[in-house]
Amino acid sequence: MATIVLHKPSQIKYLLLGTGYGVYRSRLPGVIGGSLFPQTDEGEIPVAAVCDRSGNMLWLLTEELLVLEVDGKPVETWFGPESAQALESAEYGFVQLEYELCPGCGSRVASSANKCPSCGLALIVEETDTEDGTRRDGE
Repeated sequence: MATIVLHKPSQIKYLLLGTGYGVYRSRLPGVIGGSLFPQTDEGEIPVAAVCDRSGNMLWLLTEELLVLEVDGKPVETWFGPESAQALESAEYGFVQLEYELCPGCGSRVASSANKCPSCGLALIVEETDTEDGTRRDGE
């Protein structure tokens, strides 16, 4: 399955090979106690492996990428009318879902999701009143 992505800052198209995380950890001597109590900073950076038309591989931040095509079809053709909570974006001509951050792991999760796809945390969809007095879930 071929996936074509656009690197938004450079406007260059790439072939998506896979995704992963760049992990970092650094230790600096602490202000008090020096090396006995070092300051540790660690985290993950979501990245994607891509290649250009010459086959050169690069690792790019996933937030800088936009999926254009999957198996030769534009992205919007993969989503049907069942994605009722999607917003039509006339400016770009594709379907864009609303997202929130998971309170457990901080991953991006669709607003209508009942479970975080990253950590599996069960999410509660809030009910709100509409203008006509009826109750609706997830808005």
